[in-house]
Amino acid sequence: MVHFFKKLRRKLDNMAWTLASTGVMMILLAVLVVFFNFWARLVFGVLIVVLASVFFYLAEKFWWLRKELDKLFKLK
Repeated sequence: MVHFFKKLRRKLDNMAWTLASTGVMMILLAVLVVFFNFWARLVFGVLIVVLASVFFYLAEKFWWLRKELDKLFKLK
C-alpha cells in the first residue's frame, strides 16, 4: 500500500512540474505573440496568459495534494 502511494506521489510531482513548465512556456509564447503584432493578437495573448495561470494553479493544487498524502501516510 505504501508503494502505491509513493508511486502516486511521484506521479503528482511529475504532473506539477509539467504543468508549471508548460505555464512558463505559455507565458513566453504570450509575450512573443503580443509584441509581434500588438493589436491583432492581444486577445490571443491574453488567452495564453489565462491558460498559463490555470496551469500554475493546477500545479499548485497537485503539489498541495502530494504534501497532504505525505502527511497522511507518512511517506517521508
